[in-house]
Amino acid sequence: MKSSCYSIIILLIYIGILGSCVKPAWGQNSLSDAEKRVLIDQKGRNITEKHIEPEILQFKGQFYGLVESGYENKLVTMNNKNEFCYFDLTVPEHPQLKVITPGFPGVNGSLGSDAENRVVWLVRGRGVYMVDLDSGKTGHMIAGNYGRVIQVLMTEKERLLFLAVTYSGAEAVLLYVYELANSIDHGEIGVLRLGTHNTLGHDIIIWEQSVPTNPKLTGWFMSDTMFIEMKKKDENVTIYPGGDSLTKELMKNNVHSVNELGDKLLHQKKRLLYAWSYVSRSGPIQPVLVHWSENLQEIEIKALLLQQKDSDAYFNEGPYHLSGDGNWMKGYKIQRKTNPSMYELTVWHLQDHYPQGMSMGISLGYTNKDPGAFMNHSKLGPCYVEKSTSRDGILFLFKLNDGLQILK
Repeated sequence: MKSSCYSIIILLIYIGILGSCVKPAWGQNSLSDAEKRVLIDQKGRNITEKHIEPEILQFKGQFYGLVESGYENKLVTMNNKNEFCYFDLTVPEHPQLKVITPGFPGVNGSLGSDAENRVVWLVRGRGVYMVDLDSGKTGHMIAGNYGRVIQVLMTEKERLLFLAVTYSGAEAVLLYVYELANSIDHGEIGVLRLGTHNTLGHDIIIWEQSVPTNPKLTGWFMSDTMFIEMKKKDENVTIYPGGDSLTKELMKNNVHSVNELGDKLLHQKKRLLYAWSYVSRSGPIQPVLVHWSENLQEIEIKALLLQQKDSDAYFNEGPYHLSGDGNWMKGYKIQRKTNPSMYELTVWHLQDHYPQGMSMGISLGYTNKDPGAFMNHSKLGPCYVEKSTSRDGILFLFKLNDGLQILK
């Protein structure tokens, strides 16, 4: 009897120890080395470029979209209930979904973010659903009665001013403003000719469009979000150039900026703009980095000559996106000679110690432009995370510090 009880006790202790060693199924990374190699080979890479091999992560939950949050270890995504969620990679081997806004927005659409200001939005048709990650405050605006939203900007953090730009197929765009901090829908605040726009923060937007009297030239102006000061001078808001040194210098060099939904070409805190300069609309086009001082003086426009290696073989294409800290930019390369149907995800490091302020491109393999995002990790440093397009539940995590070692 004593022997039987003793055996049962030993068995229970063994089961308890074994159970404590079992990892939860949602975080278990059970891929073999051979499976990981197949996934990396499917992802592909351009062997003539410097490249980073990714870490392979598994996640069995459902989510869609990945955008930068502005917080360490976290991206933002949507779960199967269409709720804004953090995709938490504090422990990369055990990714977790954490709901930010229960029940909100409740619809699907195109996910976007401004990691500099830690705000996220979702665009569905003419609707914009937004959340301030610092406060958790949410809001929803309907941008007009027709058309679609083509761009969203957060122009002032204090009032959480969101500017939505809609396009209806005509040569004009309509502007709508929502003040999230006070839940005020300002509605339509103006109509402009088709162009592209960025924000300098502090309730300042900078707008680019062709000059009406000379379509071959690019015109720039600067305004507050509501265009109050501009409308005092010109009801149609067609003043070229602006009264500041930055817009004048951009016009002098015929700098052109093309924004798509989800692009981020201007970094407010680092005061830089990635754009193109050209003599005429028919080319040639030269990528440039534009820098300015805090008082919008000391304008510097650097032509990116070294980054155009073998231009007959490669063609850089957007959407381009600057990381939230302004240290990295992503874009895509098409290999005209070897594989013109494939897009190669490429990142560049942006620091002053490089000639012209930008490193040579670093390949992150082929992609079909599925959502991916930059993330600063508390232990791994700067990273880029992308979903696999060939297998569900697989993510590629690229440690960008590996790329810096390659560049050396």
